[in-house]
Formats: sequence, C-alpha cells, structure tokens
Amino acid sequence: MNVWWCNQTRCWIQELDDGVVRASDHMQRLTYRETVGEAKKGDIIVHYRKPFVYAVSRAKENGKYKENLPEGYWSGWEFKTDYFPLEKPIHREDFRESLVAYADKYYAINPNGWVKQGYFLRFDVKGLKVIRSKIPPKQRPDWLKVV
Repeated sequence: MNVWWCNQTRCWIQELDDGVVRASDHMQRLTYRETVGEAKKGDIIVHYRKPFVYAVSRAKENGKYKENLPEGYWSGWEFKTDYFPLEKPIHREDFRESLVAYADKYYAINPNGWVKQGYFLRFDVKGLKVIRSKIPPKQRPDWLKVV
C-alpha cells in the first residue's frame, strides 16, 4: 500500500461527486499529475485544499491513463476512490510541525513545514499516522484504523 497527498483545487467538488482522483495531461508540467497513474487499488490518499485536510480516501482501482475524461480535463489519469470527508477539516497548523521531520526532496511537505506545490505527491505511513491522530477515533473509516 502506498500513501499519497493530493492538493485539491477548483475541481475538488467535481472529483468528490464523481468519486475519483483525476488529472489532466493538458499542462506543461506533468510530474505530479502522471503520478495519479501510479496509484494502486488499496492506496490511501490525503486530500488537502489550502489550508485544510478535508478528506481521506482509499483507491478502489489502479490509476490509468484515459483518452476521454469529462469536459475540462480532456485526457489524463484517473482512478475511482472511496472518499471519506472529515466532519471537521484539519488545519495545516495542526500537523505541519509534526511532518517536518519526514520532509525530503520527494515528500509532500517541505523542510519548513509547508505543503509543496503539485497535484499528487508521495506521502507515507508515518505522515498518515500524524494526520490520522487528528481525526477523532470514532470518526475514522475502518480501513484507516488499521494503518
């Protein structure tokens, strides 16, 4: 199982409603968009929209490239995921200091504790445990309790 960090923007509600993570290939820099195609069934995703973590999800299928995505995306990478929106979003100030110790070149958080730019970045179980600790135990999905 891999853990990913997804920086959601204007398409957050559409992706949530569609139950997917989706990235268009109509961009100049694809580094953190192509990674959507690397997701595997069972991977866990932390969904962040500045300045909050709004949801966690678990991939229901492997990521794949698709020629025909909904309007506004055209073509790119996508996978279905089981979203779990948080009852109370987690503000970055509640976790950033704890994640600094894990920061490296490819991590979603930089050494100053800020979330890196990019769409779909690598994260890890140590970081996920920090995020999970901010979610009340009774509000965690069963699949997040065992990580």
